[in-house]
Amino acid sequence: MEITHTRLIATVQTVTTDRLFTSVETVMKFAEGSNGQPPALLAWFYPGMQDGYGFIYPRKTEQKLEASKADFVASSSNGARLVKDESGD
Repeated sequence: MEITHTRLIATVQTVTTDRLFTSVETVMKFAEGSNGQPPALLAWFYPGMQDGYGFIYPRKTEQKLEASKADFVASSSNGARLVKDESGD
């Protein structure tokens, strides 16, 4: 939904994914984009949760994404920053 919460922007399918540790920030896992494409969102973890959302892609696309370099971004009301893994550290 956009700012007025009256229009749906996207609906996506996810599967449950997990991590070993929780964080105090939202953590997102991105695959490096190729050929000028933006990074692809692979997983999303809410603060304090070990379970997260793994985004579903077509099989060929998923194989390419899993083979690419992954970046993890932690986000809070103070902004976003790169982190080393899904723990948010």
